[in-house]
Amino acid sequence: MNLSKSLDSVYYITLPEEFKFSSAAMQIDVTIPLPVQKKEEGDADSFDMTSLSEEQILAGLLTVLAYDRTNKHLDYYRSILKQARPNLKKELTNAAILKAKNEDFDLAEEIFDALHGYDPEDLVTILNMALFFDQRAESYRRAGLTEDADAYDASAIEYYTEAMDADPPLPDAYFNAAFYYMKQNDYIRAKDCMETYLALTVDVPDKEMGENGIYKRTVRKKLSTKSGMEALRMSVSTKHTRLFAMVKKKKALSLSVSFCRRIRRSGMRGLCLAGD
Repeated sequence: MNLSKSLDSVYYITLPEEFKFSSAAMQIDVTIPLPVQKKEEGDADSFDMTSLSEEQILAGLLTVLAYDRTNKHLDYYRSILKQARPNLKKELTNAAILKAKNEDFDLAEEIFDALHGYDPEDLVTILNMALFFDQRAESYRRAGLTEDADAYDASAIEYYTEAMDADPPLPDAYFNAAFYYMKQNDYIRAKDCMETYLALTVDVPDKEMGENGIYKRTVRKKLSTKSGMEALRMSVSTKHTRLFAMVKKKKALSLSVSFCRRIRRSGMRGLCLAGD
């Protein structure tokens, strides 16, 4: 990803003191430069304050959060998004998962980058990024792109490790890391991860774990033999993509059509669901 090119789609403005949005959700500090998504290429010089939309600002904020992690105003930008779009994390998570499952990898990565910038400590996002890079590596390896696959594998284990090192620990991180290690033929680490997962979930009733939880418990039985582990390794790609962590609600929420149109003009064009 060319970060500088993505940031080229954004320019900063300083709003006049008397400027007010009609929406009460947009509480703007006029003393802080505001990132705005370009409507069209090269329109910064002809910017018209009266045409500024909320969607332009939200798209600009997401782009900065994704690609400019050293910006000193990131916390303020996050606060604007939380006020204006309370369900934003759910929307972006479901959109990213959909793109990943459809192997629309570039757009999925852009959305996950925005999510991670929006909430860098969110374990659901961290685990999903591990799963995403794991899936992308597997796809590239099937296509014979070994070097690219190795790079994405390295990113996957980096995020798996971050999720497993969390306090309190995240059980699903260990479960999914076990599959990662199985694909690397590292059966000892795979078994260690699965043992840890079971230890963390031993007191959780099956009815509270859902269909995937029951599936995960049955996996452990197959791990007792190397042949069982190999069978799991061969089937992991079909099951692995179903285990992305969701954010509470499973129903995907669409962003507004105008918001999607703003994003499509930028490097963040994937932040909308199919059909929007």
